[in-house]
Amino acid sequence: MTSLRAVFCSLLLIVPLSSMRSVASAQECSHACPRRERDARGCCLSPEDRMAARCVPAQPAQCVVAGLAFERGEGVTTDVARAGALYRRACATRHAEGCRRLGAMTRTGVGVTRDSDQALILFRTACDQGDAEACFQHAEMHEQGEGTPVDTTRARERYDRSCQLGFAQACWRVATLINDSAAPEDATLATSLLDRSCRAGIAEACRTLAERYVSGRGVAADTTQALRLFESGCAGDDVLSCERLSVILRDGGIAAAEQRRTERLLERACRSGRGPACNELGLIFEEQGGRVAARAAEFYRLACEDGEPIGCGNLGRAYQEGIGVAVDLEAGVRLFRQGCDGGEPGSCVSLGLATEDGRGITRDVAAAARLYRQACDQADSLGCIHLGRLLDEGRGVTRDLAESLRLFRRACEQQDDLYGCANLGLMYERGRGVPADPARAAALYTQACDGGELLGCASLGAMIEQGLGAPADPARAVVLYTQACDGGELYGCTRLGLAFRAGTGVAQDDGRALELVTRACDGGELRGCNALGYFLERGLGIAADAARAGELYSRACEGGIPNGCTSLGTLAISRDPGAAAALFQRACDAGHMLACSNLGSLHELGSGVPRDVRRAVELWGRACEGREPRGCFNLGRAYESGLIGGTASASRARPHYQRACTAGYAEACERLGAR
Repeated sequence: MTSLRAVFCSLLLIVPLSSMRSVASAQECSHACPRRERDARGCCLSPEDRMAARCVPAQPAQCVVAGLAFERGEGVTTDVARAGALYRRACATRHAEGCRRLGAMTRTGVGVTRDSDQALILFRTACDQGDAEACFQHAEMHEQGEGTPVDTTRARERYDRSCQLGFAQACWRVATLINDSAAPEDATLATSLLDRSCRAGIAEACRTLAERYVSGRGVAADTTQALRLFESGCAGDDVLSCERLSVILRDGGIAAAEQRRTERLLERACRSGRGPACNELGLIFEEQGGRVAARAAEFYRLACEDGEPIGCGNLGRAYQEGIGVAVDLEAGVRLFRQGCDGGEPGSCVSLGLATEDGRGITRDVAAAARLYRQACDQADSLGCIHLGRLLDEGRGVTRDLAESLRLFRRACEQQDDLYGCANLGLMYERGRGVPADPARAAALYTQACDGGELLGCASLGAMIEQGLGAPADPARAVVLYTQACDGGELYGCTRLGLAFRAGTGVAQDDGRALELVTRACDGGELRGCNALGYFLERGLGIAADAARAGELYSRACEGGIPNGCTSLGTLAISRDPGAAAALFQRACDAGHMLACSNLGSLHELGSGVPRDVRRAVELWGRACEGREPRGCFNLGRAYESGLIGGTASASRARPHYQRACTAGYAEACERLGAR
């Protein structure tokens, strides 16, 4: 390292003042100036030479004044090399500011040769003379390892001295060094220094102190104080303060005037290049809907362009759903991919859903499963839930009920995701990967519904309608279906439509039922498509159209709805019993008990599959235990006809007919009445 003596020896090699002057030609020589501003030839000095002439050994401060003029181009032509020479003359007399300014130029290589070793010595010299900013720069070089190994202890000492000398930026840096410390004395000191720095106008310090008041770390939590500090930070052009202020105002249920203020704060941060603020503003405009929805897309686009991947994902969703822009499914997919590639797991989920459904991209359930897994691996609960759903259904991945159950349980119990609780409830309701437990299922659906997850409300309604896990109450079920449907949960619309169709808990109305299931299907709710297919197959409130019904059943089946496979199989029995049997098997394996009963009947007849009475009885028994009344009825019929045991037995048939009748299967009730 260069020695202090060597530096000052070099500083003493002063360039003579005459060599710094401009040589005036005869044509340029002027005498129109006071004698004190003329050179030996009587010619007027140039403005630059007059400024340089102020620097004399007895007045080093004037050397600094002259150096600043040349560095900033104030009254003279900018000349950083000449400024450096003037600072050097001041520093040669150990003038603190001269050494500090020369150190700054030497550190960066502006006007002089860059030399970190010399810069360290110059800053140390100035600091020792009481120059607060020199102490700060000396500390900064130690902290960052410029010209010396990183030494945070030494840096802290110099920042402390700078702070004590009144340099607020140094107080802020000390506060940042100890901000995360758990020591009570550090917490107290950090709060004091942050307050001091904030009062000195350092906006970032105001924000950091505000965060302490939000979290209650080192101070008593105080939202009012936090808001005041965020406002100070925002007024000081700290865009993160503006952003945080807007979020707190928004989360506090703000009035219209505050809403506009929040929008202005966010837009200010957004226009300053803060992508998260752009995205937040987009969410606000999307919630407002109507004519301002176009602004949502505008700000999602700005967020995406600023490198905020969630903004890309939200813009993709806008294109897929037509929020403020014309629907463009392919553009949506490109943006989902951009967000996903940028590390935003929600965008991976959105891309997975588009890939699973074939919206703007070739349908590929296996690729969708990989995307859900990618999101899940980043602890995204929705990604885990959708992966769990495919594992449950065995689509795109090998069926794994245990892993599906684990993912749903993790989302519900560890990540507090109520959608996960609703899906976990389904596993308990259907006995998938766990013994069937209707009471536990109803409790999970209730937990989800009470927390605002409308799928939980619709699913709870379905259990209450059937009296599973809770007393039967069709009217209450209709209330829950309506709540879910009105809130945008389309499964609730499907269930409400089926209630209108059956007249369960509400007056029978096929027209209203058709309207509801059509709404659900148009919105992508595949159980609604299966229900709409039922209406079309039978011509209920609409012209019969078996071909269109088949398309809807197929769409539901391929989308993982086992009821759709059952409906499609029923439609195919007469023309292709083998295909029907395969569809029933698929739906039965997925837990749809009517499909198990239907497959049993095909085995009884040997239609589309080998005749196998033992297998038929096994399937009927499974369906009956799964609360499918037709399975119970078929078991009763088998006992009554002697298909089981070889001897007809009305007494053994009766309990099965009774069970089917209680569940609402009219033919079973007729059998009981006839006997």
